[in-house]
Amino acid sequence: GLAIGGIAVGGGAVGGVAIGGGAFGYYAVGGGAFGEHVISGMKQDTEAIRFFNDWLPGFQPLLCRNRCG
Repeated sequence: GLAIGGIAVGGGAVGGVAIGGGAFGYYAVGGGAFGEHVISGMKQDTEAIRFFNDWLPGFQPLLCRNRCG
């Protein structure tokens, strides 16, 4: 479903940190992610990779699928 908040996790997520199929946030990760620092199917921002590695280290294989450094 839809998630809105400081940290939002959902199919559609909007927040400071957003994780979802469609994600919009300062730090965002998802198939269609938009924001300042993004990991998506089209872009792998180095600051987003660092941030998510620090906070979710075990999830890098799921988030990046071998596209992140």
